[in-house]
Amino acid sequence: MKRKTTKAIELGTARVGELEALLGETLAKIKELKSKRKATQEEQYKDQVALDEAEELRMKENKVVRSGFREYHRGAGECSPCWACEQHFSSLMFW
Repeated sequence: MKRKTTKAIELGTARVGELEALLGETLAKIKELKSKRKATQEEQYKDQVALDEAEELRMKENKVVRSGFREYHRGAGECSPCWACEQHFSSLMFW
């Protein structure tokens, strides 16, 4: 009986060691993944800021082009974009 108990204790102690090692590896992996996640979130935030700036710039450029259409048509007496105007401003269109 004493032999079985000793064997069980030895097995239990070995299993505790294995589980502690596994726990250490798992915690290291969690730390690594948290670090990667943080870096990815920071990169995504920078990309979003750049996208927002690009969209704002595009809106401003489109506003300039549209105002160019309006000024051109005011001078020509037109009320809607015409073929000649489209050709003139086609290199400036961003849509």
